Amino acid sequence: GAPPGAGRLALLVHAAVLARGHRLVAVGAAAQDDSSALSASEDVPLAGWRAVPGSYHFCYIPDDAPEARIVVSAVELDDVLIVKGLRLTAEGGSAQPVVADLPLGEHLAPPEQCTSDPASFFAGWGALSARLEGFVDGLQRRNTAQPRPEGAAEHERLKLPKTGGEGE
Repeated sequence: GAPPGAGRLALLVHAAVLARGHRLVAVGAAAQDDSSALSASEDVPLAGWRAVPGSYHFCYIPDDAPEARIVVSAVELDDVLIVKGLRLTAEGGSAQPVVADLPLGEHLAPPEQCTSDPASFFAGWGALSARLEGFVDGLQRRNTAQPRPEGAAEHERLKLPKTGGEGE
């Protein structure tokens, strides 16, 4: 069946990024760690993408820059999925983050209206499609990379709560 609530939108964001030709190389906690994200190079399955309900993290190799990484974090807060994307360079710099707020009530169909057709999972498709397009377009920017300040251990990504279990 469909992932619950925000997971449906997180999976749709993931599909939008993949549709641009980017390759998934890390999910969950591995997608949040800068050094792991920058060293990841092998395609990975989605296993573990929803280990922590309401918190979703993905790392991709951009189709136009194999040395860079795109990290996408999505966290459910109240009734909104806040999605933040960041393009990392091998030198430790990053572009300006791209953020999209996706209100669940505007973009998710009620569960009783969901069928086996994945399109039935979503509502307000025109607005949702435009937001996703703008978000992924923002991730395409290459020339805005700025080095991180000295002593910055990590950039300002949404953090995944630490858990012991791995789920799907």
